[in-house]
Amino acid sequence: MSQALIFALLPTLIFSAMWLFASKATKSTSALKSLFLFQLLGLPVFIFLIPFMPHGVTLHAMPLLLIGLFYSFVFLLYFYAIKIGNLSIIVPISEASVVITVVLSVLFLHESFGLLKAIGTAVLLVGVIGVGLHIQKRSAGILQGVPQVLLSTLGTGVYFFLVGIAARENGWFWTALFIRIAIAATAYVLLLIRGQGSNIFKNVPWKLFIVASILDVIGFSLYNYAVISFEVSYVSLIMTSQALFIAILSYYFLKEKLRLYQVAAIFLIIAGLIALQFH
Repeated sequence: MSQALIFALLPTLIFSAMWLFASKATKSTSALKSLFLFQLLGLPVFIFLIPFMPHGVTLHAMPLLLIGLFYSFVFLLYFYAIKIGNLSIIVPISEASVVITVVLSVLFLHESFGLLKAIGTAVLLVGVIGVGLHIQKRSAGILQGVPQVLLSTLGTGVYFFLVGIAARENGWFWTALFIRIAIAATAYVLLLIRGQGSNIFKNVPWKLFIVASILDVIGFSLYNYAVISFEVSYVSLIMTSQALFIAILSYYFLKEKLRLYQVAAIFLIIAGLIALQFH
């Protein structure tokens, strides 16, 4: 197994477990409150990462804060999607963001893109459409949360492309830390605007949020390290395998059931992933 694949799979596995806890926590509180707590509780974890932080990098704080501000609204939409929808449906659809990340990486970072990657992209999109449809005997419709996650997917694709550039300039530690600060601050301001500042810490499933936040910090830090060391497009593509891990975890722990065509669609996503990773 190559070093690139290992460092791409590590954050993938961690993020898969993280969303299991985050999804359960978000069901019992608002999407905005969940976003704030999720980001806030992860900040102390960075203290333990200080011994591993890279040296000799120049910090450009403002671009990182702007990236965090942008992703705050994208992430809020995603939290709302997992609140009203099934995790096993929402996560596979969100993996379509990799298409945008790859296209941007090829155009602006001049990363490799061949015929197999083009085929893989097409297969991936077909899988995403299949997993998000709700087909019955006499009708077909869109599952709850799918429109919201589709919108957030567009922003997420741009976000991970920007993170890839930012991490190379600022190092994985500062990139992960400042983006998290920006998202937490933005969510807090929105809570104050909506008059929800007084009950932020009431009726909170603390254990779920704490575990999810710790996993997210570790996973995102590893992702930043991976995109510094390897191609942004390659790492992003490997991470689409979250779809399979999430489906398995959701089935066993959240009791979410998938229809046969949705299982087939998830494997299409994985097939697209396999084709996409060839250089």
